[in-house]
Amino acid sequence: MNKLFVFMMKFVIAICIFTVIFVASAYIGYLYITPTSYISLKGTPSVEFTVNAFDRVIDIEADSEMGEIINDLELKNRNISNAVQTTVNELVSEGYISQNNNSSLIISVSNTDVNKANKMMKKLHDEIKINLDGTDEIQMVKVETIIIK
Repeated sequence: MNKLFVFMMKFVIAICIFTVIFVASAYIGYLYITPTSYISLKGTPSVEFTVNAFDRVIDIEADSEMGEIINDLELKNRNISNAVQTTVNELVSEGYISQNNNSSLIISVSNTDVNKANKMMKKLHDEIKINLDGTDEIQMVKVETIIIK
């Protein structure tokens, strides 16, 4: 009888551990695929990134002219700062952003939480730099926060 009790306790503990691991994995998976923010590069062309709770890109939408270029960059599952910087560098190299055509680029951060949106805005503002036409001139981009209600 004592061996049966010990076996049952070990079995129940194993089931509890398995359940906790399964629930934690499912929750983390849910957080990974659920969009929390939208980052838009407004200019010619426009690009919109959908970002998860871990600041990873889960979806990208671009104008038709940029669609193929964006797909070639393989930006999904990258950190948003890295993905935006790579996209900006590609826009500069393709000639969409240059000193000659007086182009501008506005990065918009959309989120339901004001604090998260402002934090993301500051992070992008501090990390994204545009090197125009191969010169050493670095230009800052304008970053704005939009709150989703």
